[in-house]
Amino acid sequence: METKIGLEIHVELSTETKMFCPCKNEYGGEPNTRICPVCMGEPGILPSPNFEAVKKAVKVGIALNSKINRFSIFTRKNYFYPDLPKGYQITQYGTSIAEGGSVNIKSGSVYLERINIEEETAKSIYTENGEVLLDFNRCGIPLLEIVTLPCIKSPEEAVEFLKELRRIIRYLGVSECDMEKGMFRVDSNVSVSKEGRAELKNLNSLKAVYEGLLYEIKRQKEVIEKGEKIRRETRLWDEFKKETRVMRVKEEELDYRYFPEPDLPPLELSTELIEKIKKEIPELPYQKKQRFVKLYFLDEKDAEILVSEKELADYFEEILKFYKNPEDVSSWVITELLAYTEPENTRKLGLSASEIAQLVKSVNENKITRNIGKEILKRSISEKIPISELIKKEEKSIIKGDDIIESAVKEVIEENPDVVEKYIKGKKGVLGFLIGQTMKKLKGRADPKQVGKLILKKLEKNS
Repeated sequence: METKIGLEIHVELSTETKMFCPCKNEYGGEPNTRICPVCMGEPGILPSPNFEAVKKAVKVGIALNSKINRFSIFTRKNYFYPDLPKGYQITQYGTSIAEGGSVNIKSGSVYLERINIEEETAKSIYTENGEVLLDFNRCGIPLLEIVTLPCIKSPEEAVEFLKELRRIIRYLGVSECDMEKGMFRVDSNVSVSKEGRAELKNLNSLKAVYEGLLYEIKRQKEVIEKGEKIRRETRLWDEFKKETRVMRVKEEELDYRYFPEPDLPPLELSTELIEKIKKEIPELPYQKKQRFVKLYFLDEKDAEILVSEKELADYFEEILKFYKNPEDVSSWVITELLAYTEPENTRKLGLSASEIAQLVKSVNENKITRNIGKEILKRSISEKIPISELIKKEEKSIIKGDDIIESAVKEVIEENPDVVEKYIKGKKGVLGFLIGQTMKKLKGRADPKQVGKLILKKLEKNS
C-alpha cells in the first residue's frame, strides 16, 4: 500500500482591505463591525478586485516557481453554509492565477498543482450551550489557496513542507501565517489505495497535521486489510479524542456548480507588472541558508535555525556589522538569545545589535566570563538595563591577578587528591572538574583559560 498525501493550504493575505470591498482587513475586534453590503452579499452589490492582493498572489507564485498566468478568471463556487452569506464563494477554477511550481525540502521536492485567489468565509464560534455564532468580520478577506499534487509520502514530509512553505511566505511579507489566528490553514487528502481517499479538515496546527495524517493512514490500512473499501468522504480531526470521524460524504466538483463570476471581468496581468514583481522578491530562506554556510562558514544546522525567520536572520547580520565573528555571534544568538524568545520575536527583547556584539566581544576578549555574560543578558532582558552598563560594572569585579587564582587552585588540588591521582595516571578528562571547582570558589569571576593554565602548571609539578 502506497501512501499519497495532497495538501490544500489557505493563506490569509495581509492587505489593507478585503478582497472585493473596501472593508478593513484586520484580525479580531468587535464582531460584525467590519462588514458592508458587498461582503455580506446583499442584492445589487458589485465586487471590485483588490489589486494589492493580486500582486501578493503573483509574488507567492514566482517565489514557488509557478507559472504566472497573464489571463485568469474568477469563478463562483456555489454551496450553502452559514459562514457564506452570499451562498457562493468567489474563487478561481479552471484558470488560476498560477499553475505548477515546487518547494524543495530535504527529502526532495513537493510539487504544486495550482494557486488560486479567493475570498475568506466568516468565522464560526461554538459556545458551551451548543450554539454557533458567526463573526462576518473575516468574511471576504483575501485568501490564497495553494494546492499540491498528491506527491507527499508521509506525515513527516507533509510537516516539513508546510514549515518551509510558511517560512517562504513570511519572508515575502505577504502574510503573518499565524496558525493560531487561522491565517494559515491546512486541509489534506489522504489515500493508501487507488480506489478511495479521504479529506481531512480541522488541521489547525502542525501537530494536528502530523497526528491527523498518522491516524488516517493507519485507519485506511486497517479498512483495506478487512477487505472493505475506502469511502470518498470528508473527515474531521478530533483534537481531544485523537481520531478522525466522518463529517460528510465528499462532494463532487459538479455539486459546486462552478461558473464564471458574471460581475467580474477576466484578470489580465501585463508582462511588465510580472517582471516588476519578480524584482521585488527578496532573498529566500534556502538561498540565505546557502549564503550563510558559504560566506560565514557556519554549520548547516546553525544556518537553518538562523534563517528560520527573516527577522532573526537580519538581526544576526546586523550584529556582525559591529563584531565580525560569525561563529561566536551565531552561538550566542542560538543558545542564549533564543532561550528567551521565539525566532520571530528576537527584536521584541529590546536588545540592540550593537549591545549583543559588545557582549560577545567582551567575553571573547576575556573582559568578562561567559557565565557572567549570560547573567548580564538575563538581567538586561528582565530589568531593562543596558548591556553596556552591566558590562562596565562586571569588568571591575573580574579577578585577573594570578595570586588569588593560584590560592583557589591550591585549595582545590588539596581538597581532591583522588582526582589529581586520576589525572597523573592519564585520565586527562578530570581537568574539567578541577577547573569547575576552582571557578566555583572564585564565584565565576575569573577567566577559565587562565584557571586551566594554572591548574596544569600545578599538576605538572605534582607529577
